[in-house]
Amino acid sequence: MARADYFDRAVQAAFHVLNDFDQQAFLKKVDAHQIALAFDSHALTPEGIAALDLSMRLIARFYPSIAIIPLSHGCKDAAHSLKTLAKSINPKIAIAVKLGKATDVIVVGKTVPLGDGKVNRYFIGSDGWITRFSRSKPVGSGTSNNLLGAGVAACLAAANIFRRIFSDAKLDDELTFSVLDMDIAAENPRNPVLKDVDIGDTYLAGAGAIGHGFIWGMFGYANLTGKLTLIDHDDIDLFNIQRYALTGRCSEGKKKVDLAADFLSWREGLQVTKFHGKWEDFVSNLPEDKWTFSRVVSALDSPKDRIELQASLPKWVVNGWTGDCDAGVSHHDFINHACLACLYMPSGSVKNEDEIILEALGLPPDQLRVVRDRLEKGIPTDRGFLELVAKGKNVDLQKLLLFENKPLRELYTKAVCSGAVMELATGTKSTARAEVPMPFQSAFAGILQAAVLIANAAGTPSLPGFTRINLMKPFIGANPGTSWTQAKHARCFCNDEDYRQAYKEKYV
Repeated sequence: MARADYFDRAVQAAFHVLNDFDQQAFLKKVDAHQIALAFDSHALTPEGIAALDLSMRLIARFYPSIAIIPLSHGCKDAAHSLKTLAKSINPKIAIAVKLGKATDVIVVGKTVPLGDGKVNRYFIGSDGWITRFSRSKPVGSGTSNNLLGAGVAACLAAANIFRRIFSDAKLDDELTFSVLDMDIAAENPRNPVLKDVDIGDTYLAGAGAIGHGFIWGMFGYANLTGKLTLIDHDDIDLFNIQRYALTGRCSEGKKKVDLAADFLSWREGLQVTKFHGKWEDFVSNLPEDKWTFSRVVSALDSPKDRIELQASLPKWVVNGWTGDCDAGVSHHDFINHACLACLYMPSGSVKNEDEIILEALGLPPDQLRVVRDRLEKGIPTDRGFLELVAKGKNVDLQKLLLFENKPLRELYTKAVCSGAVMELATGTKSTARAEVPMPFQSAFAGILQAAVLIANAAGTPSLPGFTRINLMKPFIGANPGTSWTQAKHARCFCNDEDYRQAYKEKYV
């Protein structure tokens, strides 16, 4: 048994969602728990298989010991496929075939696995748009080709297991709700059958962790037609694998858009194209008369990137994000309610990029010109510069040497913003970093994006404009008022008449 070689990133993610984080105690708990995935022949429906697939994608990249438990005849092939998937994610993972040492078990199907009474059970299932979760009894799996409810159920199971092992938060008990509106009080959760949904020209901006959740959801909804363009400028690095649901250990070094396109290549009816570059590069490569974007899925990392995307005036945007404990989704037009930029407008004075990076790297003020020159001229980071950073941040120089001869922005985004190196060394949580979410948070946000997009294309009501869920707390009782309509920001450019006129000329 061994943790994956990218597990340092999982430690960093846990650091931001757990209070009073103790790294050694955390690692001891990780190694002490075996997570099982148990299922019977009733789970071998499209929805049941989807719940098993995403559950394995979430647990295998975090826990070094798992068990795969078929509960009836006819499950041998499915068990083999799950084992192959687990090994592709973490080649060092230990896989048991009995429930004996398991502390927690996710159950899909209709059978209650036998145990010594101490194992914690999480029964998950779905019926199209409807997610089902229970800690007391099997909930079954539907036979539809809409796998979004199943995906959300898998995220809930992973979140509950994490809470039980690592925090004092209460667990969910019994949940049945529709992914379309997340209404846990509905007596009859919405579950429309939507056939032949045409998404038209849709663009995914960002094929990272949330983008992977979205792509998993798009693969999991049958009868989709239209064109999906995947846009991302980056490659997959070792630290991405901790939370990118579609990746395996061999994914390192691949272009993000290539991996996403390969995953969707089996998807009939949906035309998939890709662009290796940033959103602004994609737009600038189009003639101006082609600057119309009917639906854009924003899975970008920074407020700046989201504001710039909105400035290109897409007709409609669905946005996904994660926070320390939250995952959320919002959708926007430009005229009637808050646009995407409204959510990210800065308040007060904003520091220049060189000043932000200087402070984040722990460098003295006299190095500001050095930082500025490296940013403007693309000067790579030499060992002497990295020694200054190591001293300023009190981290081992060896941890920074992988950024030697790399651009300064790469050192900043991957060592500081992503938290891959810096913050555990000082034991403090930076306020200037991008979030390092748990994999179930990212997948959850991306699946919700897919649900909102499909509902929009089908013309059926879905979640209100803004939805936020704290996955470190139970749905019932701890997540009141999770959805609402966001007001426009007073200083946002969506109030500017020139922008509004340009938008109307394009779409109205």
